[in-house]
Amino acid sequence: MRHSKNNIIFSLLLFSLIVIFSGCKSDKKTDENKIESTIQKESEYINNEDSSVIEPNLEAIKTKQKDVPTEKEISNNSKETSKEKPVEVIVSTPDKKIETPITENTNKTKTDVTEKGDAKAPLEEEEKNNTQKSSSQDAKTIIKKVDDNMSSDTQISVSDMVIHGKRDSRTITSKSYTRGKHDSFTEYLAPAREEGTKMLKLEDRLWIYSPSTDRTIQLSGHMLRQSVMGSDLSYEDMMEDRKLTEMYTSKIISEEVIDERNTYKLELIAKVDDVAYYKRMIWIDQERFVPLKEELFAKSGQLLKKTTMSDVVKIDNRWYPKKVNYKDMLKTGEGTDFVVKTIEFNPKISEFIFNKSSLKK
Repeated sequence: MRHSKNNIIFSLLLFSLIVIFSGCKSDKKTDENKIESTIQKESEYINNEDSSVIEPNLEAIKTKQKDVPTEKEISNNSKETSKEKPVEVIVSTPDKKIETPITENTNKTKTDVTEKGDAKAPLEEEEKNNTQKSSSQDAKTIIKKVDDNMSSDTQISVSDMVIHGKRDSRTITSKSYTRGKHDSFTEYLAPAREEGTKMLKLEDRLWIYSPSTDRTIQLSGHMLRQSVMGSDLSYEDMMEDRKLTEMYTSKIISEEVIDERNTYKLELIAKVDDVAYYKRMIWIDQERFVPLKEELFAKSGQLLKKTTMSDVVKIDNRWYPKKVNYKDMLKTGEGTDFVVKTIEFNPKISEFIFNKSSLKK
């Protein structure tokens, strides 16, 4: 009985082991099936994902390949672009900057060249020309005012001509009648040895009457360069009666102060051949329009004479210098003073005065 019980127990144990083993095997097979199913699903998922990613990439690559232009298309596009937009080429050098815009028509090229330092040259040149033109006009206006201030239709004056010699000075008194700028008659009143000497100028002709010889002499040519009574004036100086604007071109050089007076400094250059002095430098009072100083030059540039005006007074609403010093630069000494004692503007003068027959009267 005991033996049977043991057999029963042994059988039960064996059965349990069999059951347990069978369960483990079944579970193992189930797990294996689950793993294989999972792997298969993941593989299918991966394959599906790869195909969905790869296919768009291939389409993108194909699209990009279609968008890439060929060499021919690139060449054509370059030509079209060059036609649509002008190209500006800039070439720089240390002294020059050249800008060349290329327009649509390749046969026509517009070039703008600007050189360093010369960029304003045309404007400066134009401004300079305008300034010179304006200066010339102003100089003419100034000279005209001087003529209007110092000249008149007729004049009668009494003056002293003081000639400063090497050792002493002598004075010659004269009375002059003037008509316009071309006709004048002068009679010397003193000293006794000069008394009665007369001069008549009509246009470009000059006669001198000497009472000691009772003769009338007409001066011309080189004789006009002789000194008047030994003074620093020549007969040629007395003959120069044309307006300065008719003989010279003028311009303002600068502004200077002379004897505490503001002046315009004018340069006058001869524009005609028959003048005594090729160039004149004149300093003119800016307020009174009276010349205060003048320098006379030869064509060679040599300074020939100087004149200085002083003792400026107002007579009949005009300013007039009563004293003028003439200095011949080729002579020694202090020059010759011409002092106006009395003067009348626009008086009536007999026609007989300006007649050759008046010389011997």
